Amino acid sequence: MCLKKLRDHIPASSFMLIRILRINDPPRQIEVEMHQVQSAPGGTRIRGMLVDRAHMAAYESHCAELIAIGAELVSRWPENARPRAIGLITDGQILAINPGRPEARAYSWLHDHLSGQSPCVPVIGETSEPFAIARMAIAN
Repeated sequence: MCLKKLRDHIPASSFMLIRILRINDPPRQIEVEMHQVQSAPGGTRIRGMLVDRAHMAAYESHCAELIAIGAELVSRWPENARPRAIGLITDGQILAINPGRPEARAYSWLHDHLSGQSPCVPVIGETSEPFAIARMAIAN
């Protein structure tokens, strides 16, 4: 499973946002963002991390399965309402999607998920509270 392979590349207290662009019109493209939850004076914060080319190549080699999962999820929308891209979020344990905002294009998408305004739902993995560590960062 792709998550087991990715888990080794996701630092502790971090999560990954994977956007699969052109999901309906191959060739598909992948964008990867890494975010880390950090302690800070007065609480915690989420910090975006740069993904270098070497790590990006490693992620892409592990992401063929994620592309297939994303394509299958998009196929569940009616044909005339399918999103052009899909965003998946993972901490290496759980893979989730936001069905209300599937394209994951704006920074507010991540904030809305973490604040609970537009939460993601797990696709793979079992939990009642996905990404609890990141949700704590928004609450503090």
